Amino acid sequence: LSKSGNRHTLARALFRNAPDQAEALLGEMEAESANGNTRIRPDVISYTSTISALANSNERTAPYRAMKILALMESSSGDKSIRPNSITYAAAIKCWARSRDKVKAIQAKSLLDWCEEQYRRGNPNARPTVVIYNQVLNACAYTAGSGDDKIVEEAFRIGCFAFEELRRSTYIRPNHISFASFLDVVSKLMPEGELHDQLISNIFRGCIREGVVSKLVIRRLRGATSADLFKSLLGDANVRSLPQHWTKNL
Repeated sequence: LSKSGNRHTLARALFRNAPDQAEALLGEMEAESANGNTRIRPDVISYTSTISALANSNERTAPYRAMKILALMESSSGDKSIRPNSITYAAAIKCWARSRDKVKAIQAKSLLDWCEEQYRRGNPNARPTVVIYNQVLNACAYTAGSGDDKIVEEAFRIGCFAFEELRRSTYIRPNHISFASFLDVVSKLMPEGELHDQLISNIFRGCIREGVVSKLVIRRLRGATSADLFKSLLGDANVRSLPQHWTKNL
């Protein structure tokens, strides 16, 4: 087996959302490498692709399997070819976001904090990205069906903290997915009322200031507000042809 051949097979497994196949192939590559065949030695792409395949699956065990792979990568920190990068951490957080685990928001935030810690410790490729923050927000929003008020409150707190941290960042900016995801957090986790409407309004106005109002944001806004508030926030704007300054940074 060639290294490129294994990578192509991993890519096909990822495309078909086939985590079992991806993990099996990764194991074969590790075994071959351990036997001295360095031509097919797995690297960060191999491991990250496997975690991504897990993230795109609906398997209950996906986040735990992803964490096991991530731990293996981190335990081999002396080998920079398999050191996790921001894409790896984003894929691992996505595993939690898509899981049915009640505390997935807590797990996602813990991974974000750990990613930041790895960057501070000297891994330049582990710097948190907007994609990572968006996955944390997604994990928070979809905690909504947990049935545990304390867990929902904690997910809301984490979502607010993550969005504020992203908004205040000096090196990344929230994009349209960030605003859409945070609208979801508020819509799904915060009780309706005056404070709910004020926060939704502030989020949308912030999105306008950033120039990242997309069709996705409009859809999320429509689902998060009453018809009257939606109409008030849009003013004279046509949803089919939004003002240029609303969309200038898309």
